[in-house]
Amino acid sequence: MLRFVPVVLLLGALAVALLIYLAGKYVESVSEMEEKAVKDQLTGLSNREGFRRNLEQSGETSFDGILILLDLDHFKNVNDSLGHPEGDAVLVMFSDLLKEFFNRNSDFTARLGGDEFAVTQEGDLDAETVRNMMDRFMKKAEMIFSSYQEYGLSVSAGVDFFHKGEEYETVYKRCDDLLYEAKNSGRAGYVMSKEDAS
Repeated sequence: MLRFVPVVLLLGALAVALLIYLAGKYVESVSEMEEKAVKDQLTGLSNREGFRRNLEQSGETSFDGILILLDLDHFKNVNDSLGHPEGDAVLVMFSDLLKEFFNRNSDFTARLGGDEFAVTQEGDLDAETVRNMMDRFMKKAEMIFSSYQEYGLSVSAGVDFFHKGEEYETVYKRCDDLLYEAKNSGRAGYVMSKEDAS
């Protein structure tokens, strides 16, 4: 019977190794599923749920900063005239611009759905700094959309300052109102809230 002991020990060790391997694969799988739940598959940006989780904590904003909501003007013209693959290429191109331009460690970019995007920047930012930043960003967006001028493609944005602890829904609605003000003012521009965070 003693000669079977090493075999039993070996089988036990193999069983433990197998369990460890399977547990690791399970954790990896759950992690991938969680990432997919908060990531937009087309652009690689966070999706609406990832954006919400980043900005809020128990229904309130979790840091001081600015929220930028962006919408592509006349994007439907591109889809209708050039097809959805070209429309997807435009969304990816714009997403790449967001990632490249808003690239500080605390910057957060998301595609909320369709042609709607969002950016948050943490920090005590002043209005002049934000205005200069937005002017530069809008010029870059205009440049990348230059070959789509005949379709009226441009970007409109609302920019709002907020403080930690504000109601998430209130901040989002306020910024959304600014975005629609920009769209109603002729598009291809941005409207910023009057108060800064200082």
